[in-house]
Amino acid sequence: MRRATIPALALSFALAFAIAGCGGGGGDDGGHAHGEPAATRADAVAAKWLCPMHPTYVAARKGGCPICGMDLVPAAEFAAQQGGGASDVPGMAAIELSDEAVRLAGVRTQPATVEALGTEIRAVGLVAVDETRVRSVQTRVAGWIETLAASAVGTRVTRGAPLLTIYSPELVASQEELLRAVAARAAAAGGDPQTLANAESLVASARRRLQLFEVPDGFIAKLEETGAPSRAVPLLSTATGVITERMAYEGLRVEPGMPLFQVTDLSEVWVEARFYENEAGLVAAGAPVEVRLPHDPGVVLTGEIDYVYPTLDEASRTLSARIVLANEFGLLRPGMYANVTLLVDRGEALVVPDDAILDTGERRLVFVSLGEGRFAPREVEVGVRSGGRAQILGGLAVGEQVVVHANFLLDSESRIRAALLGDAAVVPTGGHAEDGR
Repeated sequence: MRRATIPALALSFALAFAIAGCGGGGGDDGGHAHGEPAATRADAVAAKWLCPMHPTYVAARKGGCPICGMDLVPAAEFAAQQGGGASDVPGMAAIELSDEAVRLAGVRTQPATVEALGTEIRAVGLVAVDETRVRSVQTRVAGWIETLAASAVGTRVTRGAPLLTIYSPELVASQEELLRAVAARAAAAGGDPQTLANAESLVASARRRLQLFEVPDGFIAKLEETGAPSRAVPLLSTATGVITERMAYEGLRVEPGMPLFQVTDLSEVWVEARFYENEAGLVAAGAPVEVRLPHDPGVVLTGEIDYVYPTLDEASRTLSARIVLANEFGLLRPGMYANVTLLVDRGEALVVPDDAILDTGERRLVFVSLGEGRFAPREVEVGVRSGGRAQILGGLAVGEQVVVHANFLLDSESRIRAALLGDAAVVPTGGHAEDGR
């Protein structure tokens, strides 16, 4: 049988086999040493033998390792040669490694530093029209649509451009009334001043009546110039934008107040982003955001939250926030999805690389370098994580070196050494104990 030697690089060998699952074997009729008091198990380990290549295998007497065939060595001797000692974390021990062991394990550290910490919260947004830029085009008289100048949704129109012409008996009568007032004014010219003033008042009143019916000033001026009323009177757009709804058709009878077109100005649009309920405390008016479009991810639009809606969506448990963005080039189309990133400035904080944190589910740990190859586990309180960094609320001081690479190997070795030192609450998983045969 081969002679057992305690390797100088026990960490590298032990962890390599432990992680690969090589500790699953057992003695002839051994069993797990569960259910015993911690002190009893510590004494038992100190009095027993183990394999230097598989420290989780523990035997009651000297012999060979059933996994690799190497001679067993006294557990106490092995633990003494590994170095390290107790730590403040239950079930884990401090580790002491040679420079060569540190190099082979690939251990790297970085200091805990105070830096400006910003959090990025990502949300899905939906592009919508700016409701303050929607105009409804209506007629103020009853009549019939004669012709359409804008006959399709999506047509771009400018303020003052003709949309349709309408025949209205009321408008024809109003035109004739203005022409009679103009004729009366002409008849009163050079006569009694009071009569002329009354005629001027009648002209102004008739003209004002047509203006209230939204008859264009140019049409009224041409009416006075030609003296001939027109059957069809144009209806002009009240806004510049895109026709987003059309209810008007040639020959349609219309009534006062009946919507005929909806014109929407898309030079500015809204992006309505939805944030989860647990993020609601970070969503506030004025907070900066970045908006990216799925069809062109290279374009980044910057803006800020304009308004936070006062209610929560009960079905999705999300809070909506509104962002106003310029849209001169038409990149943002209503109904389009957008990726919204909310930028939250948390000020300066103590941070470490996110890779340094070991999350066990019950606690969060880091390994702190104490110098000269010594590493100790430390329980820390972690705040927000962003951009590959983690905020440390407690457990570390500025400048302390934390392990950012190979910390999982150190975690395994720390637990094994804690068991050998009698500090572990249980025998390491996969360990075996013979029955003393």
